[in-house]
Amino acid sequence: MAVESILTEPGFEVQPGEFTYYLSQNEVVEATKLAKHGEQRLRPVSETRNTFFFFLVSVSYYKEYFAPTIVKISPVTHPEFSSPTYEIIALYEPCCNANANANAEAQVDGQIKSCIQLVYDTYIRPVQRTLDDSWYAAISWS
Repeated sequence: MAVESILTEPGFEVQPGEFTYYLSQNEVVEATKLAKHGEQRLRPVSETRNTFFFFLVSVSYYKEYFAPTIVKISPVTHPEFSSPTYEIIALYEPCCNANANANAEAQVDGQIKSCIQLVYDTYIRPVQRTLDDSWYAAISWS
């Protein structure tokens, strides 16, 4: 798994003073349990600087797949509003190809995105959003 490549993607470098959170594998797994009970464990998000969340998504589809993930939250201010809105981008890198099977890759990719959405809703969520394909930047299957 090329964790180093996801950490050096342009636009995803953490600068001094920016918020960073590293969610453990246990926290990622616990997101499902919390969501079933309507619970959240939201982390503070900066209103002036980027905030980054780092975690590892694990999904099963005939075998285990992993995807190191970064969610970048960037505040966007507008002179007419006192509170910022946020630009959100999720970058992930699937661990390997799904046996070069396009259908399997699509299934795994969908599961990865569902897990990222669940983690977003449980731990991040500065604003309520459903992350669609325009919010994701996937490093291609390798």
